[in-house]
Amino acid sequence: MATAQGLTHGQIIPQCESMPKGCYEMKWPWAKGAEDVVFPSDVGMPFGEGHRWLALQMHYYNPDLDKNVKDSSGVSLVFASSVRSEDAGVLTFNGGTSPYMRDALPSGQSQVTVNFTVPPACTRKWTAPYINILGLTHHAHLLGKYLKIDVLRGGIYQGMLRHENQYDFNHQSLEESAIRKLYPGDELTLSCTYDTSSKTYPVSFGDLTQTEMCFSAAFYYPMQKVTSPTYSAVERSEFEARATGAKTVCLTPGTGDYSDVSACAQLMALDPLTLKGSPNTGISGMYLCNSGIPGYGTTAYLMAEWWPGMCPSCYLSSNCTEAAMKQHGQEAVCPQMCNVPALSVYPDMARTEAITPTHRTDCDGDVDFVPSPIVFPACTKRGGDLTSSAALSAINVLSRSAMASTSSPPGKSNSGSAAVSGSRAMLPVSCLICAAIILLCQTAPSA
Repeated sequence: MATAQGLTHGQIIPQCESMPKGCYEMKWPWAKGAEDVVFPSDVGMPFGEGHRWLALQMHYYNPDLDKNVKDSSGVSLVFASSVRSEDAGVLTFNGGTSPYMRDALPSGQSQVTVNFTVPPACTRKWTAPYINILGLTHHAHLLGKYLKIDVLRGGIYQGMLRHENQYDFNHQSLEESAIRKLYPGDELTLSCTYDTSSKTYPVSFGDLTQTEMCFSAAFYYPMQKVTSPTYSAVERSEFEARATGAKTVCLTPGTGDYSDVSACAQLMALDPLTLKGSPNTGISGMYLCNSGIPGYGTTAYLMAEWWPGMCPSCYLSSNCTEAAMKQHGQEAVCPQMCNVPALSVYPDMARTEAITPTHRTDCDGDVDFVPSPIVFPACTKRGGDLTSSAALSAINVLSRSAMASTSSPPGKSNSGSAAVSGSRAMLPVSCLICAAIILLCQTAPSA
């Protein structure tokens, strides 16, 4: 992989299905130190059957605000010459990737452990008699120390999928699992241990490199279609615990949790006044201003704590128009975004299928799902001393014509494995774009 040295944080390739609630089935994750992924000869990832669009999510970190940094990262998808007998998927465990999910880690401790359990009720939704684990990768940030996934079957401890005893942020490899098969009814617990002894302040969870995550992903087969094996912790709300006792959400296909807004939406439905935010969730916060809740707690928190002027004044009466929100975003919010050491920019989901936007950005150049190119926002620092290019011919998203050029039998497409290659995109990162996705969609986004 050719990258802007020191800036690339990670890559994610989700699949996008034309479903009413989202497009977030992860197809391939990459982080520092990872290598190519090559499946066994009888296993591949199915592309096609209505899926036509891809988008790449990239995470960057540029704390010094270096100017004119270009990136040539990219991903090659290798299609097999014939359809393979087994369809592979990605099993994800989201134990904490945003401040909505967990309280901050306490400072000054050599070991702080958080646990995230996928209960038997979730794995019983698998329709296969068992799934085969091809490989597993753990993900934390700079304070990660130990990561593991324990397996219980019928209440009896079976061992660990993988125990990473000396986690290294710069060497996040995909390794074989010690347990090769998982069964419906298995209980899976992801444990992440951190060393915060060097910190004098609490460390929150989030996208930024200086925050933390607790996340694992495993390639497996056969792919489960009844319910997507994507598990996400929603633990911010005491109301939820009192009402349901639930700590885990089993998500259906196409509603995976790959943006702060999806976690935010789950929480808002239960207890909006407990929602917290951080600078990298600013744009989504702006679109929550017009919620209809008088004195909306989230906005009050955001404005008082870190971002005065997040919402236009019309939010107080909950009557903001789309035009007013867009104008406020362009004139007030986007310029401030460029002053943040790192931020997450996600595509505007509103243009795929009437689904809820993730981090909607209405800077001068919209972030849209388009076949090619992807367009990132043009942000300008206050005073006009830094301007980044608005458009790039960017990550080469598979277009309709590209998909049509791959030969496949009627009714099913070729399967392929995702591998890394360079010289794919020249990405201006002075806007500090921390995220880019590859999604595969059933229908073309509307203009």
